[in-house]
Parts: sequence; structure tokens; C-alpha cells
Amino acid sequence: MKKYVKFLLMLAVVGVAMSCEREVASNESKKPVDETPSDVQSNVSALRSDIVGLWVHDGEIDSFLGDLVYESTFRFVEDGTGYRTTDEYEVSSGRRISMSRCGLTYECDGDILRITYTGEEPCEVKYRVESNAITFYVEEAENGMVVYHKRPDADRRFIGDWSTTRKDDEYYYDDHIKFVTPTDGFMYYSKYDNPNAAPIEGPSYSQWFKYTFDDDVLYISSAENMNAVPSKKYYRFADGKLYLSNSKDGIETCYRTIK
Repeated sequence: MKKYVKFLLMLAVVGVAMSCEREVASNESKKPVDETPSDVQSNVSALRSDIVGLWVHDGEIDSFLGDLVYESTFRFVEDGTGYRTTDEYEVSSGRRISMSRCGLTYECDGDILRITYTGEEPCEVKYRVESNAITFYVEEAENGMVVYHKRPDADRRFIGDWSTTRKDDEYYYDDHIKFVTPTDGFMYYSKYDNPNAAPIEGPSYSQWFKYTFDDDVLYISSAENMNAVPSKKYYRFADGKLYLSNSKDGIETCYRTIK
């Protein structure tokens, strides 16, 4: 394999299986989980502004599965929280081979970065930030280091779990769109025969997607295939609510954020 894949598995996927959303193309999707750390105590002295932002490490893999491409990202937020994603795709078909998603908290102690993935024990790695690159020093990696490069990130206007209720025949459905990063999210729902009672089904399996947006259009594409054609939703925010429609002057669906 190329490009420090062993390091990516060790640093970016350590402890993911139990507490974070992790999928392999041959396995069934898992139900939605809360990837965002809660009750975070911000420690400004333990944070460094130069680490805040989106950091990306990507490349190619030669494997028995064929030619693959991967992307690993870290997002470090000012308040000491963050998020890690990994995606691996087959080049010939664009089909997703594996993915993982996990929230985290972090703190900096000199040249040591301490990362705690949601529900796991802290792990530490020596690091250095220079210009638009962050270098992690790991003995198992080629040349003893792995470099992530800083990239511009979209703003966080959509971040949150947005919900709307619809009625279909005698049942009610609580539909959710959860945006966990400025580019990643998933959809799920719960089914009710009485909207004031507990659900009779759900939460459903999570359907992960990638998204981009401009001033009034949200583009959503399935995370199952890197060549997927995005669906187009017009959006607007008003009074803390998110409105989506299939056309510019179409009927809007109102979503409220879950606190």
C-alpha cells in the first residue's frame, strides 16, 4: 500500500468500531449515532489557533481489491471539539469500499496532540504545524511521518440535526437530516402511529451523503459512490428554521433543529 495507510488506520480509526459510525461496503449500514462530543469543557490554554481548521491527507492505494483512492480529514474547532472522517473508493467504479465518521475532543501540550474520540480513551501523537501543513510523527509510517495539508472549508451554517414531521396514510414519520461537518451528513427517520407516543419503528439506518452549497442551492450526493450525481435542493433559513424545496418556487418543507 502507498501513503501511510497503516498510520491512517491507527490514528484516524483507532477505537471507532464501538462509539462512531463506521461502514464497509459489504456490511449493512448502522443506525444513526451521536458523533458530536457533548459537555465539552473548553481549555483555551490547551488549544492552539494554528491547528484550527480542515486538514486533509489523500492518496492512492494498490490492493488486491484494485486501485483505490482515499481521503482522511481532521477538523479542529476553536472550542476544543473536532471531527474525523475517512473515505475509501474504488477508482474504476467510484464505489465506496469503506468509511468512518467520529467526533472528538483535543488539546495541545507542547508538541503533543492529545485526541479523544467519542467514548474512547485519549491517544497522543507528536506533531508540528508549519505554514499550511501539519505533520504527525509516527514510527510505523513511511519516513516516520504523515503530513496533512490545510484546505479551505465551507462555513457551518447547516450544522445540526434538522427534523420535520409528515403523515403518510395512517402513520407519521419524523424525518431527520443531520449535518455533522460542512461537507458530510446523514438522513434517518422514525415511524409513529401516534405522534405523541414512542415510535413503532426507528431510528432507521443512516443514509450518509456528501454535500456542497451556494447562496441558495444545496447539492446532496450519496456517499456510496464518488461519481454520484447530486440532487438539488433550494434552501433558505428563517426564524431558526431551514426550508427546503425541489424548485426555486416550489413547495417548501420546514425543518426545525433538534437541540
